Amino acid sequence: MSSNEKLVITGNLTNRRSFLRNSAGLAGVALSGTALLQALAACGDSTATPGSAGATTSAKIQQAATLQLNWIKNCEFAGIFLAVDKGYYKDEGIDLSLLPGGGQIDSTTVVVSGSAQIGIVSAATTLLASRSKGTPLVAIGSTFQKSPGALVTKASSGINSPQDFIGKKIGIQNTARISIETILKLQKIPMDKVTLVTVTSDPTPLITGQIDLLTSFSTNQPLTLKDKGIEPKVFLYYDLGFKQEADVIFTTEDTLAKRPELLEGFMRATMKGWEYTARNPDEVAELVVNKYGEGLSLGQQKAQTKAGLELMYSDLSKEKGMFWMNKEVWDMTNQTAIDSGIITAKLDLNKAMNFSVLEKLHGKKA
Repeated sequence: MSSNEKLVITGNLTNRRSFLRNSAGLAGVALSGTALLQALAACGDSTATPGSAGATTSAKIQQAATLQLNWIKNCEFAGIFLAVDKGYYKDEGIDLSLLPGGGQIDSTTVVVSGSAQIGIVSAATTLLASRSKGTPLVAIGSTFQKSPGALVTKASSGINSPQDFIGKKIGIQNTARISIETILKLQKIPMDKVTLVTVTSDPTPLITGQIDLLTSFSTNQPLTLKDKGIEPKVFLYYDLGFKQEADVIFTTEDTLAKRPELLEGFMRATMKGWEYTARNPDEVAELVVNKYGEGLSLGQQKAQTKAGLELMYSDLSKEKGMFWMNKEVWDMTNQTAIDSGIITAKLDLNKAMNFSVLEKLHGKKA
């Protein structure tokens, strides 16, 4: 990163960090080379000519912008850190500051307050829930085509189906409460049949038997358990009926209307960062661990990067382009949010989702 490039990292970083420490030697998750190359070919190769997307840094006036992440600094955002390091945002005329998430930080609240112009939210339902309360938030792209949100337990626990959740202690973070309550309703499990225990994302309570299941990302805690010699069993929210996209990129209606060039430049640079990461996952994981993260295990982060990349591509995104949003999946998410009581009335997805930036980025219509 050049000496005049600005990267501001602040916020509560205590959550989810401790369990990432001292996790060396993790066997990486295999990434399908053929599938990945096909996906990249379909999405275009913007990393082949890094300066082709716009004028050079010196020719563009730098406009300040802030991105609120939904989690701590790790390889969940590998493509973004790579784009910062390579100067892709600078190339787009963007002086980008990053605010990490974690703890009780709610990215929707930060963006609504104006402290950040762009945010990432872990689950589409969180954005819908916020919008149902009158906030002017709008999704402009989805990083993960299939949410990695999951419940993880030890394979030796005897928990083999959702009905086995009954009578068990489920460790949750406050930000995951909506998701767990929704899944229990979808699986017709009364709330009083389980015990919800507020924990961090550190899997230690699961390892020691204080809880039976833990809310997690399939790209994260299960890999840490494997590294510690514990075979995990993973229940994806998606497979439990809670279908949604994740790490949704969003902004406000006002920013979308007044600063479309900022959003287009941000998305173009971010796409280039992720395309580079897809081709060089180990290299980028090392960059994140050594330069941006704190207390991260290189082996675990390499595996997490590759596992996350697998979730970024679907048949639709291969056809339309990276970050494309699936209207059918969002419609199912919308209905699930009603059925589970997250929202009281179906939201107008034509207002909650906006494809104008993606259309400009990929030259295709929604």
